[in-house]
Amino acid sequence: MRCLGILPESCQSIDSSRVVTAFFALSALDLLNALDKIEDDRQNLINWIYSMQVLENMDDPTPVDFGFRGSTICMSSKNSNSEFSDKAHIAMTYTALSALVILGDDLSKVKKENILSSLRDLQLPNGSFSPMNIDCESDMRFVYCAACVCYILQDWSTIDVEKIVEYIKNSLNYDGGIGQGPGLESHGIISIFNFGTVCAKFSFRMCNYISLFIVFKITKTPLNSIP
Repeated sequence: MRCLGILPESCQSIDSSRVVTAFFALSALDLLNALDKIEDDRQNLINWIYSMQVLENMDDPTPVDFGFRGSTICMSSKNSNSEFSDKAHIAMTYTALSALVILGDDLSKVKKENILSSLRDLQLPNGSFSPMNIDCESDMRFVYCAACVCYILQDWSTIDVEKIVEYIKNSLNYDGGIGQGPGLESHGIISIFNFGTVCAKFSFRMCNYISLFIVFKITKTPLNSIP
């Protein structure tokens, strides 16, 4: 609960990802059946998350990357959508939507069509996704985030699912594990992300529980032994 209000100075490096921090804190409370502890702050948290949504700026014709930003620290001005700040990020979009669902929001204020349209622009020819519409990294983490966003919004029409499947297959290694991309070494967490990507299209209660489901129900592997 404390992490929803304030973090220690040592965490200032993740200040631009406050939405992710909130998601982890809310997920923990949900798993512990303790969301009632923050009932008085629930609507304030929902409003804060929505304030991170990147919207159209009627005074600026520049194309907008829709989704959610990670923190108010990323806002140079309202919806400036500049190259260096105020950009939507696919991981922030995933965690923001998940947090809203955990809080019981109906997602009625989510600009679904806009987000899905921007998601299309983030998919690369090899099937993977970039986290932002700028020249940056791309790997399996963002494939998982994209799948979760589509699952939560219940719309897969703007992305190429077959390319995603092919990308995952190409990342499968001789030892049975899956890497962050084709030709990269196997990694336990990445293998979980991939199973989560496939399962996200089906009837899991929440995408953010897939990793725990796999760890405890499928692999029987303790968390502290995952590479």
